[in-house]
Amino acid sequence: METCEMTRKASRSRDMLLGLEERVVNLKDSLGDVKKTLEEVKRRIVELDLKEEQLNEVKRSCFLRIIGSSNSGSNCAFNIGKQRLAKPFDVRRIFVFKLFFEIVGGANVALVSNYCANELCRIVAEEWERGSSLDGWNKRWEVALCKAYERADNAFKDEALAPKSVGSTALVLIVSPCQIIAANCGDSRAVLCRGAQAIPLTVDQKPDRADELERITSSGGRILNWGCLRVEGILSMSRAIGDHDLKPWVISVPEVTFTTRTKEDECLILASDGLWDVLSNDDVVKLARKELRQRHRLAGANKSSFPPAWHVSQHVLKQALDAYSLDNISVIVVDLKNPKLKPQEKP
Repeated sequence: METCEMTRKASRSRDMLLGLEERVVNLKDSLGDVKKTLEEVKRRIVELDLKEEQLNEVKRSCFLRIIGSSNSGSNCAFNIGKQRLAKPFDVRRIFVFKLFFEIVGGANVALVSNYCANELCRIVAEEWERGSSLDGWNKRWEVALCKAYERADNAFKDEALAPKSVGSTALVLIVSPCQIIAANCGDSRAVLCRGAQAIPLTVDQKPDRADELERITSSGGRILNWGCLRVEGILSMSRAIGDHDLKPWVISVPEVTFTTRTKEDECLILASDGLWDVLSNDDVVKLARKELRQRHRLAGANKSSFPPAWHVSQHVLKQALDAYSLDNISVIVVDLKNPKLKPQEKP
């Protein structure tokens, strides 16, 4: 009897040990699952932090430059955020208006925009000179602009200049007596007021454009909805100078257009997307045309030191602010009725 009892106790002990071993195994598995869950949570937290930082980078500030040559002066009015500026510049046959704005979200982001603002015009001039063997002036301009944008973009392959996560859009207009040449990389926009008609000189380069969507997805990129459609859930535009962490999907190739000038052309409006988010092309042209004509009528009696185009830029900006634009707004207005800017029949 005693032997049988000891056998039963030994059997129960073995069962208990086996049960404990099984529990230990289950606990190890559970701890492994917990560890994996914690790692996933940490990864998600890092992703959310990155997303927050990237969203902050969507805020923009603007850099404007106006370049010209010769001794004959004319006026171009422009507006930076809440600053109101009017500045004379010299012109001969070619007038270059450059609008750049940067993505703000860190200490180094101004490097890309500053580089573009200071160097892009010089690079365009160099590429124009190198293209002397090309047939046709329009082909020469297109090649010069595309190569200039490429050179500016390549400069930021070197992370010593700027982090790969920052970039800049660039809108360049070249106005000759007979042509308006526009080169755009990003979501700024240029519109020509021709009589009462709004003529778009550029098309916003955003991921919701069918051709841009196809280009990005066919090369393996993703368009994710994070507040709006964004490349890889980060950038709300599909082309930019810099942003090398989003290559090859975000490219720096500008779209170049040529528009023949007419006597009906009244003004040009160049602006960052903060304006176009709340006002259509037609809205802006209607506002600008009415204000510009009124300012021209008052020019003789008005003692203002600012040209009519400056008042137009103020008026357009105020309308966008009244429409509750949530983005930074920068506006350039070019008065094409200025005698120094009137069109000519021949180049």
